[in-house]
Amino acid sequence: MNCAGYTDKSVCNECLSLKVDKNLQNRIAIVKPPKSKLKHIPKHYFENDPLKKYLKYVDLNIVWSLIKDNNSDTASDVWVTLANKGINGAFKEKPVFTGLCEIMTQVASKKEKNKGKQNLKYSEEFKNFLIVLGTFSPRALNLFRQNLEGLTIQNIRYKITILVHFI
Repeated sequence: MNCAGYTDKSVCNECLSLKVDKNLQNRIAIVKPPKSKLKHIPKHYFENDPLKKYLKYVDLNIVWSLIKDNNSDTASDVWVTLANKGINGAFKEKPVFTGLCEIMTQVASKKEKNKGKQNLKYSEEFKNFLIVLGTFSPRALNLFRQNLEGLTIQNIRYKITILVHFI
């Protein structure tokens, strides 16, 4: 007897064996976890991502395709995840981190144009973080600046004197 997928009469042997298979019944009975509990999303789910609708420019679409089709676990996965988290608003309550990201993008764009790092626009929260870090430990601030970006100790001292005179 060939299986037609649906029948009113007798069931084929293969379907009958599936019906009584305890492993299959247990697997089907498992509740699907909510999206808030998911920690890993495979790359093929990005096909339905709303971001892809906005990738109308050919160059951006090429970059997105290269990142998406890359099967190896590379550092670019971190940037895609970070960008998606930022778009979804995960860092709205982290103004210091947002300020750091803004500074890093300003520095990268100035570096592409072969310009210096003068006249960077620091957010108030990030500036206050650097001032507090510099008052706790100038060495920590220097280490922070070597690995990332930020105000120099001289600029922080200057801003502190301006704040003191202003108050």
